[in-house]
Parts: sequence; C-alpha cells; structure tokens
Amino acid sequence: MKKLTINYFVWGKINNEHKSFYLQPNQLESFMNSQNLSDRTKKQVYDLQHCQGLELARGFTIERRIIFN
Repeated sequence: MKKLTINYFVWGKINNEHKSFYLQPNQLESFMNSQNLSDRTKKQVYDLQHCQGLELARGFTIERRIIFN
C-alpha cells in the first residue's frame, strides 16, 4: 500500500542566492516567518491544493508537492 506524503518545494532567489530545497509541513511556518511573509501570503500558501505553486514577488516560488511512497 502506497503512503501519501505532502511537502513543499521552494525554489528561486532566496536571501540573494539562487536555491532550491524541500520543506516538511512542520518546517513551512518557520521558513515563511524568516522571509517575513504577510499573513495574507501565508494563507495563500496554506490554501494551495494538490500540486499547485505560488510565485512570490520576492523572487521565489513555493510549490505544494504530493508524493506517493
């Protein structure tokens, strides 16, 4: 039986460096706080469904990923 895992993929220019990495759901809030994202933007990220992404004016994108293990 396959297990469903949700995580977030972040890519783009973060803190003036081009980066890409995965975040577990329990790491997402801390990352968004460190980037000083507004409550409205945080809500948009949490409202992502399936494999959607949100491109931010700050130069990076946060995508919600669903993985079947």
